[in-house]
Amino acid sequence: EKIREMYGIGREPTDSYGRRCLIARRLIERGVRFVQLYINSHIWDTHTALATDLKKACDRTDRPIAALLRDLKQRGLLDDTLVVLAGAPCAARLDGRDVAMHTPIAIAADLLCHVAIDPPLAVAELRRVLRPGGRLLVNMPAYAWLLSAHDRQVHNVRRCSARQVSAMLRGAGFVRVHARYWNSLLLPLMVAQRKLLASNAADSDVAPFPPWLDAMLHAITEIERRLPFGLPAGGSVLATAERP
Repeated sequence: EKIREMYGIGREPTDSYGRRCLIARRLIERGVRFVQLYINSHIWDTHTALATDLKKACDRTDRPIAALLRDLKQRGLLDDTLVVLAGAPCAARLDGRDVAMHTPIAIAADLLCHVAIDPPLAVAELRRVLRPGGRLLVNMPAYAWLLSAHDRQVHNVRRCSARQVSAMLRGAGFVRVHARYWNSLLLPLMVAQRKLLASNAADSDVAPFPPWLDAMLHAITEIERRLPFGLPAGGSVLATAERP
């Protein structure tokens, strides 16, 4: 009963995710090599109403995640278990110890473009928390000329070329930097929708799509993923780098 209480099971808003985290611990305990957790709605891709929606997301997940890490540690499972949290930036401490130079992987997906972020400071912090040889994955929207109502609505203030992202990471002391474009096949549609056909400067085109349109757009990205070569332009930049 104490374990269930630690995970927030039996209370709201943590019950659902707490149960999932407890199941994850049991699977790891039984030797399952890869466990992936989802929450029962798409809470992190908030775009708007950040002040309220991000707090609600944290209220649902903070206690269960903390319990999972604590539970793995007290059972001796954390030593050989890599836990990757994706969805929102965070600063972490474990038992009062800073995580600097302990993290093997850091992900900044559509983070450095946000109005509240100072990119040089953020990249320096990402480098600080990575251990030597740790890898950084960065995703950025591409091309300053593509800034649109969508970016203003979701609080993006910068879009970068692949060369600019590479220079930023190298300037922060990263090595083995590789940046490339993706969302390339959809770039003409993005330009048409956001620059040529935009009729209301206050609106974003991010909205729930009909299933058939979702499937079609996914199929296009899947075709691109299977290409044996990269394309010279795209709507986004994906970069990897290593901390020396």
